[in-house]
Amino acid sequence: YKFYLDASVLERARRRYKELLAQGETISMKELTKQIEERDRFDKAKKIAPLVVPKNAIIIDSTHLNIEQTVDEMLKHIKI
Repeated sequence: YKFYLDASVLERARRRYKELLAQGETISMKELTKQIEERDRFDKAKKIAPLVVPKNAIIIDSTHLNIEQTVDEMLKHIKI
């Protein structure tokens, strides 16, 4: 199975912000969002191994899902 996990830029920034705060680091949400957007643009435009949705991948938007819910979504696609 191929899964492509995605989430909105704002949600990814929120999650990263929470991680950084827990590590004692400080950064504004505005700056963090900008960094993530820039990294996304760079990753998608790379000549070698650009970020793309793999062919036949199952896309899961985890914007509104926690880890357990994301795994549950993946398991729905796996036939056991």
